[in-house]
Amino acid sequence: MFNNPQHPYTEALINSVPKMEENVERLYSIPGNPPNLWELETECS
Repeated sequence: MFNNPQHPYTEALINSVPKMEENVERLYSIPGNPPNLWELETECS
């Protein structure tokens, strides 16, 4: 799973973990925004 993730979200999560042996200026982030919790629908779709 860690060496060859099959799902894009799993790959993004693994890439977002900082690696101690690499000196990078900017960390990898997962694109998108979390939902607004004040505007969640209460009904099932």
